[in-house]
Amino acid sequence: MNEPVISRRKLRKIAKEVLRIGQKIFFHKQDLLTTEEVEEWENAMKALHATLRDKKFLEATMREQIEIVDELSARHGDLFYHKKSWVENVEMLLVAAIVVIGVRSFFLQPFIIPTNSMYPSYYGMKSEVYADGEELPSLAHRAIDKVLFGASHYELEARTRGPLYLKIPDASSGHTLNSNQVYYEIEKANFPNGRFFIIPTSVRKYTFSIGGREHAMHVPAEFDLEDVMGEKFKQHNHVQQDALHAGLLKLSDKIYEKGEVALAFNLLLGDALFVDRFSYNFIKPAVGDPIVFQTGEIDEYNDKLRKDGIVTENFPWRPIREDKYYIKRLVGRQGDELIIQPLPNNNQQVGYLLRNGKPITGSKAFDENRKVVDHFRNGTPQSKYPAYRANGLLSAGSIVKVPPNSLFAMGDNSPNSLDGRAWGFVPEEKVVGRAFFVYYPFTRRWGISD
Repeated sequence: MNEPVISRRKLRKIAKEVLRIGQKIFFHKQDLLTTEEVEEWENAMKALHATLRDKKFLEATMREQIEIVDELSARHGDLFYHKKSWVENVEMLLVAAIVVIGVRSFFLQPFIIPTNSMYPSYYGMKSEVYADGEELPSLAHRAIDKVLFGASHYELEARTRGPLYLKIPDASSGHTLNSNQVYYEIEKANFPNGRFFIIPTSVRKYTFSIGGREHAMHVPAEFDLEDVMGEKFKQHNHVQQDALHAGLLKLSDKIYEKGEVALAFNLLLGDALFVDRFSYNFIKPAVGDPIVFQTGEIDEYNDKLRKDGIVTENFPWRPIREDKYYIKRLVGRQGDELIIQPLPNNNQQVGYLLRNGKPITGSKAFDENRKVVDHFRNGTPQSKYPAYRANGLLSAGSIVKVPPNSLFAMGDNSPNSLDGRAWGFVPEEKVVGRAFFVYYPFTRRWGISD
């Protein structure tokens, strides 16, 4: 049988690969070879290398030299011989994993913002609710939205005919959606519903009832489906409730037919960004930086500050009670005095944030929040930012002095941010780094962080 025809270019490629593997085996086994075997190896590789350098090489000569080096590799190679398949691939994956872990630990750590406490500087998860009868996106449209914007589509399709109810654990809590009631259960989601399909993660399970049949909907643990329901069923508090349906909140008088979508929305992923872990090894966090920190020891840290008399106990502190990563804006460092001066006759407690007696500077967010207060005073142009609110530790007239080795952090979306005003100070050592680069989704916020 004739040998298959191989082009000169392909033959050179084969020769280079055979020589690469041969050199690897030789350098690994050299100290175990006899003098004659070392000489045989060196002569074979030298000859093949010389032929590769010759642009007018004879194909027959190169084939012969390839066979010689390949035979030596097979004889002495053990696992190195022809390891291009799985052994070398495993090695490559291990090296890549080590590099990724190193980069994540010392330079750049990926972080996804779950809530909107830093809006509009950074976006958390955001929903787009569809009205009854509105056209729902096609599979192709959903795929594009998923790739470009990290959007996930959710639908609650009626499997039976009937009105829509939401299951509530305590029937005595009243027949209305309110922030003090829990309407969900926490569950573990595994493959294929975990994070990135395979990583187990916590989710919220909301249970609905249509026609006496339960319908479950699972959403990320950080997402409040109550906001979606409040937008979709704006008139739910005027719906006549059924006395016989204890533990169920009737959301609508509408009778949904089997196969009809009772609730549909898109859930847009929060900004995914890289956290710069490197810079703070050499410089201290600056006021105005969007810092990322761990929350696991913050409650204990502030308890100690109160017991030591460093900060006041005359305040209803709200503990975090979770070990997560938070992102907030640094507004005060050790020794700084902070106060929010609210406008007079202002029920919303909108006010100026002052640092050491002067309007705080160091970030665009500070300037934009100040514009909102100016708007309340004299009608200057409004901003997307909501302005700082004087509550918690920074209630009207309260001055906060930042203790040693501590930081004070607040969200840019002050009315909707659980921050230092509620749980106190951040120990400096728990700061991981600063927000550096928004890498996903591909929106106008993509790029260097502010």
